[in-house]
Order: sequence, then structure tokens, then C-alpha cells
Amino acid sequence: MEENQRSIGNIVSARSLMNFIPLQMTLEAAIELNVFSIIAKSGPAGSHLTAKEVFAFNYQNINWCPKAKPCKAQILNNVPKNMEENQRSIGNIVSARSLMNFIPLQMTIEAAIELNVFSIIAKSGPAGSHLTAKEIASQIPTSNPNSARNLDRILRMLAVHSLLSTSLKPSADDEALQDRAYGLTKETLCLVPDENGVSLAPLISFNCELDIVKSLSMLKDSVLEPEIVPFYKAHGITIFEYMSTKAELSQLFNKSMAESSNLNFDEVLKVYKGFEEVKELMDVGGGIGKTIWKVVSKYPHIHGINFDLPNVVAQAPPYQG
Repeated sequence: MEENQRSIGNIVSARSLMNFIPLQMTLEAAIELNVFSIIAKSGPAGSHLTAKEVFAFNYQNINWCPKAKPCKAQILNNVPKNMEENQRSIGNIVSARSLMNFIPLQMTIEAAIELNVFSIIAKSGPAGSHLTAKEIASQIPTSNPNSARNLDRILRMLAVHSLLSTSLKPSADDEALQDRAYGLTKETLCLVPDENGVSLAPLISFNCELDIVKSLSMLKDSVLEPEIVPFYKAHGITIFEYMSTKAELSQLFNKSMAESSNLNFDEVLKVYKGFEEVKELMDVGGGIGKTIWKVVSKYPHIHGINFDLPNVVAQAPPYQG
């Protein structure tokens, strides 16, 4: 894979793909809390409210309002509520409709990861190569006769959101016809394991886990109820306590953190020289030790210490240094 395809800019852009589910769940929490309507009714188009004002406007009768003090938003009931007509133009409505697709889009990306789609395209030829759904499906172990047709729906979804490029090539079934073919973009290239097996795919997969999605559905409750942490409300324990009982989830989390560090930290080491005089270095919350290992590999005079929970450290491979 060409080196510039894994530039820090492309990696940062690709990291946004992991946030579609959290983003849509955050939007849903704001809808349930009536946040957008409160802001819209607070004054003319373009009005802004602080979090404290939004909170007080909707829940002024709750006795645990922040600091138990009345907020300015409590008097906004009598402010004109009209929104300028052009704010609801057809263009804005079409744009806003895309907000409903964040969860389906991230689940579509996850399906493509699990089906090894991005790696199949990457291995098909030089950078910029394109494959049809039928060509990709032929390399996926399945006996489903409809696999290519169903896969094409997944690929079209990704292409619509500019996560795959498209071209046309002669159909293998009828030379008079053309089939749509798909290629990787700078973002989806970062989901293909490199020569060291590293990619951003585990980050996306972690946020698609149902246990994580369930906790995101509790975001609203962290506003309505005192001392609520969404994950704790969903599962009754903290996320790290939970992962200590769920080996597969813990392994996925640690893998996602390690591979994210692998992709980003090399760039840090190229420009940061602050480790040259260090003799001993501890990485607190270091996961399975990939980051501290990278530092020690470049600066072998450093004695590295990886500090984390016992169940996390138990998954760490041995490193010299």
C-alpha cells in the first residue's frame, strides 16, 4: 500500500468512521430532551443558549436544577417562537435527513469489515483497483446464491457516502452490459490491515458491539437523573469491570487501542525528542503495552513500565525493555 495512503491526515479522517453510532445516539438523546426545540423557541434564527439555560428551560420544576438557582431560560416561554421560513428549505431538509443514517452507515461499515471486503479490494491489484460485487463475493466463503446481490446493496451504501469509489466495467455475464465496480478511498484504506496487521477496523467494531450501543441509549438519563453514568445504568458496573468478565469484548477493546496507538504514535516519535533524556517511563493505562514498546524500541536505554488493570496486562505480549 502506498505510504501516503496512511498519512496522519487520512488516519484522522478515518477515525471519524467509528463515531457514527455514538453521534446518532447523541442526537436521539437531544431529541428526547427537546433540546433543538428549546433552542429554536428561544428567539430569532441564530439564537444560542448555554447548556444551563437549555436545561432550566425544559426542567425548571426539578428541584436539583444546577446550583438550585433560576436560569435565564426560565423566562423564555414568552419569547416569539417563529423560525425563519428559509430555514426549512428543501435543501436543508434533504441534508437533515442524512442524520437518520449514522447508525445504519456504521453497521454497514462493520458488515464490510466482517466480510473482509476492504482487504479483498486492496489485494486485487495496485492502488485504485476496482472490483464488482460479484468479484468480491466470489472470495467470500458462502453458499448463498444471492450473496453478490445483497453485497452490492452494502457497497452502494458505502459508495453513496463516499467511502468507496465507483467505476463501470463490462459485465461478466453479458458483454453488452456494464457492472458497477468499487474501489477504496483514503478512509477505507485505513481499515485494511497493513504489513504489521494494523488497521482502524477494531475501533469501528468496538462501537458496534451491542453492549456499547445499549449504554449509549442511556445518554438522556445522565441529564435527567443525578449521578448517572450511561454504561453503569445499562449494565450495573463500570465499563472496565464489565470487560473483565467479557473476554472477547476486552480483547477487542485492547486491540482497538493498541492498533490506534500503532497508527498514530509513529508520527509522534518522528518529531518529539523529549524521550532522549528519560531513563524510566511508565505508561499509566497503557493497555497491552504497544505504545510504551514503541518508545523503548526507539530509545532502548529507557526502562519501560506498562501499568494497567491485571486482566488487561494479562493479555499483553512480552516485550524487551
